[in-house]
Amino acid sequence: MSNPYGFGIVAALAMTSVALAGGNDGKNRSADSNEPAPLQDTINVTAAAGKGITFSTEGFRLNLSNRIQVNLGYANLENAEDTLGVRIRRARTKLSGDAYKDTVHFVLQFEWADGQTNDINDALIIWDFYKTDNNEMSLRFGQGKTLFGTEATGTAAGLEFIDRARATQMFANTRSRQAQVVGKMNGGRFRWNAGVLNNDVAAASLGASEDGNNFSNELNWIAGVSYGTGQDEIYGEARKQGALQEYTETQWVANASIHYGQNDATDVGAEYDAFTLSIGGALWTGRMHFLAEVFVRDENADNTALAIESQAFGWQAGGTYTLEPGPSIQWGYGVRVSGVHITDVTGANQPIFFLGAEGDIFEIQLVASAYYVGHNLKTQFGYTFQSLDPDAPGVPDSTNHIIELQSQIVF
Repeated sequence: MSNPYGFGIVAALAMTSVALAGGNDGKNRSADSNEPAPLQDTINVTAAAGKGITFSTEGFRLNLSNRIQVNLGYANLENAEDTLGVRIRRARTKLSGDAYKDTVHFVLQFEWADGQTNDINDALIIWDFYKTDNNEMSLRFGQGKTLFGTEATGTAAGLEFIDRARATQMFANTRSRQAQVVGKMNGGRFRWNAGVLNNDVAAASLGASEDGNNFSNELNWIAGVSYGTGQDEIYGEARKQGALQEYTETQWVANASIHYGQNDATDVGAEYDAFTLSIGGALWTGRMHFLAEVFVRDENADNTALAIESQAFGWQAGGTYTLEPGPSIQWGYGVRVSGVHITDVTGANQPIFFLGAEGDIFEIQLVASAYYVGHNLKTQFGYTFQSLDPDAPGVPDSTNHIIELQSQIVF
């Protein structure tokens, strides 16, 4: 793992936070001693399957949870050697909670899986500086998800498919150090966010260095809106996909996000500006769940001798059906299609986006999921048909087949 001392660090953080939460003022000292009196009935400790351990006291809550995803994958590649192996896709520890009478929220998440570029995924402080019965505004400060894209905003722990769609992985799906204002209106049906980011929102871009400071005065700007009846269930960072329970009333959400990036040479090795648009939505009805999204991206390099610029379009659409729970397993099945189209490639040297070559990627994915305790304990079997169609002369097309078995536990 990336940090062999990680568990000790997390344990120390958890215990320190709990100790601080209990307080150490005069009201908690014994009458005959200057030493703090034992804490009695001041800290509540609860544990639940899939929800970790929660420590709470008046005005403070801390939750400690872990997630492991193990993947066995076989890839039959037309123009490369086949691959077969087991990998740890994600291994994360998360501390989250609330303080100061539920007006300040925090998230600290560590990534231990080998091959990851950063140990700390999230380090966020969220301050609710304005609250009424129907409206709310908060400052989102630190490192975390950019809130760009329908599928990318939700947690990877709640995916119905083995992983996010190809278009999502390329046009979104990154984190950034940021300062954003987020808001809720109309009782939470209408939500918005706006602010600045250190890096590009597209994970396949040259400027997607999520775990780092900005060493220039160029920033990326983001704004997004969403509206719907099922905001808490369908859209947001804690959202888990799939109609694991039957919905007699249809719930839906539609959202759109725009990003304009100014990335300096000192950050990414080649100056460029990029505009990215995401429009998507999701719907739950009965035991069916549908999600669709499109991306449009345009980028311009300040010096095309240093950077390869391009225009790109991506999309995905998928649906799943979940059966009624059985004695021990609830089965779910789904199909999803996704595509990426890259055009107008100019320049040389470093590609700003993906491979820097014109062409198309198309994927069809099938999945069968066995939910033992919902998303908290599940096993998924997935098949992906992938077609790569580059436009460059002399570069052959490729048809690939990928089979994966993945298990997840949250504890």
